Amino acid sequence: MISPRPSPFLECRSARKGPRLSVAVLLALVTLLGSAACSQSPEVKKEKALERGERYLKENKINEAIIEIRIALQIDPEFAPALRALGEAYAEKSWNFDAWRELTRAQRISPDSLPIGIALGNVLLELGEWNEAENQAAQIEAQDPHSPHAMTIRAGVLLGRGKLDEALAIVRAVPVGSLPEAARIQADVLLRAGKLDEAEATYQSVLAVKPGNVKALVGLGAISLKRRRFDEAKPPSRTTPEPP
Repeated sequence: MISPRPSPFLECRSARKGPRLSVAVLLALVTLLGSAACSQSPEVKKEKALERGERYLKENKINEAIIEIRIALQIDPEFAPALRALGEAYAEKSWNFDAWRELTRAQRISPDSLPIGIALGNVLLELGEWNEAENQAAQIEAQDPHSPHAMTIRAGVLLGRGKLDEALAIVRAVPVGSLPEAARIQADVLLRAGKLDEAEATYQSVLAVKPGNVKALVGLGAISLKRRRFDEAKPPSRTTPEPP
């Protein structure tokens, strides 16, 4: 008995099925290999390290943030966002000269960056460089005329020059709760003016948003000294490794 021969259509379809599956598998492998290669690229590595560093900064884990940001800068020493983040981390530790160095490098690379200008302006206030801080405020206002950051930097300059009433007028014009730094400068003004209760409440509002803020803690310590509460004025012990 002769076996029935398969239809030519089925033979053709069966012959094509194998190669199609092989091509699909090959494409999947190429895609996986491409993804793996991309995930190991220097560009991706530095972005991921910066992302982790900025997350640690927001969580007030400054040492961890510095480690991750330095990893990004080892890959690309001219990575301006990482230089800015490192400057901000140093500023949180009150390493103001180191913060100024990194932020100045960042601004040379990216002169029109508002985040860099804002961070540098705040550090210049801490260094007492009133004219340079004022210049940064002017550059920020050139891009954002109603910037609360520029207003805060200008208030800090006025405070540094001893113009308390003018400084207070500016920081009180900043929308409530928009910037912890504006509230901190307002508290500094109130402290200098001898309004201890108002200053204390304002420093506490800063700490509610940014727990562990060094400048707010220093302000509260100064209030305790003025009230002769010496135990409260003692700063909290913390280990802070020196920058390289």
